[in-house]
Amino acid sequence: MQIDRLIDDLLRLQTRYPSLIWRLRQNDGVEIEFYLEELALDCANILQSSGVSADHLSSQPRVVHLSNAHTLSADVQNLLIATIENFLKNHLKLVK
Repeated sequence: MQIDRLIDDLLRLQTRYPSLIWRLRQNDGVEIEFYLEELALDCANILQSSGVSADHLSSQPRVVHLSNAHTLSADVQNLLIATIENFLKNHLKLVK
């Protein structure tokens, strides 16, 4: 199933960037919870500008919600993971 691959890839990113991604949740979509609100907002904006549907939740400001995660094609999932990974790498470079 494609959603299982997406979750596995997101868990890999969480393992690689434990100081940035706090947890993942799967319910009606997939939620990525960051430690900082600004990370969630910036990540959602970058995903949207890349053409990936992602929402920053004002009710949970550290969360990026991927409501259509169950229907993403493999190509879009690859784009999503690559975009998040580049975003996280660049954030760490700026912090150092």
